[in-house]
Amino acid sequence: MKFTVLFLSLFFTFFLVDAQTKTQPKKGKATAKKGAVKPKAAKPKVAIPVAESFATLKINANADAKVFVDNELKGVSNPTKSLKVAIKEVGAYKVKVVSTYNAKDFIEKTVDVTTKGQLLVDFDLAPLVAARQQAEEEENKKKPMKTKYAGTLRFVEGGEFFMGCTFEQTDYCEGVEKPAHKVKLKNYYISETEVTQAQWEELMGDNPSKFRNCDNCPVEMVSYGDALRFIDELNKKEGGKKFRLPTEAEWEYAARGGNKPHKQLYSGTAIDMGSSGWFKDNSGAKTHEVKTKEPNNLGLYDMSGNVNEWCADVDGLYSADFAENPRNMDGPKYNVIRGGAWSDLSVDCRVSTRDKENPKNRFETIGFRLVREY
Repeated sequence: MKFTVLFLSLFFTFFLVDAQTKTQPKKGKATAKKGAVKPKAAKPKVAIPVAESFATLKINANADAKVFVDNELKGVSNPTKSLKVAIKEVGAYKVKVVSTYNAKDFIEKTVDVTTKGQLLVDFDLAPLVAARQQAEEEENKKKPMKTKYAGTLRFVEGGEFFMGCTFEQTDYCEGVEKPAHKVKLKNYYISETEVTQAQWEELMGDNPSKFRNCDNCPVEMVSYGDALRFIDELNKKEGGKKFRLPTEAEWEYAARGGNKPHKQLYSGTAIDMGSSGWFKDNSGAKTHEVKTKEPNNLGLYDMSGNVNEWCADVDGLYSADFAENPRNMDGPKYNVIRGGAWSDLSVDCRVSTRDKENPKNRFETIGFRLVREY
């Protein structure tokens, strides 16, 4: 009995130890079955702080513009699509919008971000762009204008001046130059030279001049009506009624140098007529090529001497009253001529000298220059 109990006790002890041994992995040998995927170790979770001031700037420039935040380019905004920029911290941000067409057009402002959400930031850039474009167009208009048939015309900025017998004309003034009176003119263009024989031939197909074989000499032997016929043909070629003869006031204002007058007797940069134009003492009794004497402050040649020039006005007496863009059409049917000619004395080539002629007459001393509407 005792032997039987002892035997059973030893048997069960051996069986339990053997079972435990079979369930334990053997030292130094892998226990994973072939083809089993080893699970990855889980990464420790790191808490990511969310800024309490997280916000979005919605930037609208009302124009095609590059958007910079603190000098860093963030993208482009246009009139139909705003640009959204993420902001991660509370603070003040320098926002700048710059026109994609011209870097001169920009607006800059400081934007304070203090709360979550979306902050709308408007930049009214479109009016700034429009104003700059308009200013550029105006500047371009002030540049010399070149056309195929009319040649080069100079811009004359409008303004006020005293027309007639001003102090620098001294005792040479004649009665028809008085009284000196204030005149105001709008902007216009005027030919830098008298119309040349080459210009006339190109447009009209003939040459009425006495002093021929000189393409760059002023055309002469043209009546007032001939000048108007030339202008009619010119306007047909150029499209529209843009060109005309200068009024007497426009002629004198330009001869004096416009709103930058030189305050001299003659239309030139020098104080003597010999440097300003061709007249009786230096012409050799004929016309000369244009642009061979000194121009005036506006870059205009031969407004003193070479040939007289037809003006749109008919002859008449001056009034002391202020006048704005005057054109005299009342009086005897004699048109004003200005500037003096190759056959005249120097005193007859002054900027205020007035003369007149029957509009039907043609002389080798009379030509014309052009004005174009601004």
